[in-house]
Amino acid sequence: MKKLICAVSILLLIMSLGACGFGPRPLPRPKEPDSGDNITFECDEIWPMPLRDYINGTPYYSPYLTFRIGDKWGIIDEEFNVIVEAFDEYPGGICIEKEIHIGSWPGEYVTQEIPLKPGYSIADGGHGGGGISYVCDVDSNEVLIWSYSEGSSEVMTIDEFVSEDYFNDFIDIMPSIVPMRYIKQSESEWEWPQTVAYGYCDKQGNILSTERYDYADYFSSGVATVMKNGKWAYIDESMRAVTGFEYSGCYGIFYAEDGMDITPGWAHAAVKGLIAVRDASGKYGIIDTSGQTVLPFEHDSIVPLDNGNFFIQNDDIWEIKSI
Repeated sequence: MKKLICAVSILLLIMSLGACGFGPRPLPRPKEPDSGDNITFECDEIWPMPLRDYINGTPYYSPYLTFRIGDKWGIIDEEFNVIVEAFDEYPGGICIEKEIHIGSWPGEYVTQEIPLKPGYSIADGGHGGGGISYVCDVDSNEVLIWSYSEGSSEVMTIDEFVSEDYFNDFIDIMPSIVPMRYIKQSESEWEWPQTVAYGYCDKQGNILSTERYDYADYFSSGVATVMKNGKWAYIDESMRAVTGFEYSGCYGIFYAEDGMDITPGWAHAAVKGLIAVRDASGKYGIIDTSGQTVLPFEHDSIVPLDNGNFFIQNDDIWEIKSI
């Protein structure tokens, strides 16, 4: 569902830039600091490359992250080991072929196969793929299934979807509470439905709340990220607010359906009961799933890792911390 810089216009720009001969840029390597300190890494920015684990019904973070030095991006792992040198103008990503990728075409393009948890490729299309999601028609208020892939789209009733060969596989891997898009269907069979809002339903198609959001994500550690007017909040599985809409996005670029950029980006999911968030002042801290502050808001950036650790940035220096 999520797309971070994968529009056709950007692809055309990448193709034009790829022929310009940009080569790898010298990269600071991880270094051992003074005795007793954590290993550190120096760069301007680090973004996670999140995935979906539908068997457990949670988002999770891949063991690879994309980092920026100046105006060039590369890829590192959870221990600051450089997988791909910083050489390209655009961040690395993960595609449906279960590969990390970075680079422009024509030119230098790097892919490396990575292990993904079961369920990812079935229900989350990713770059260049397709997917299945729950939708609610705003005119009829009926919950439907939207099956889509690159170049095609089909909206069907729950009963129609039951007859599909992959129905049982899909139902088995979906969590009990799922994000749902409110859509307005097009009169043209060549146009995809327009997403006008997000909410939640169960996997039988029963709407769980009348609350509508600009975006709603899957639950992790019992809470989910929701967004209104460019600000993020967290709700629990009873659809009650854990926090107000007081947090800014932490990474990536969030695009609306019309292609307009509604920055500041994506909020982090909870990992093992902890959430990295950014407040109105631009400082990062960590809260728990009850909304209580665990780490004060005094850091330049914080990125959660799937192993429960965090990358924490102060100035241009990143450290690995266990909270």
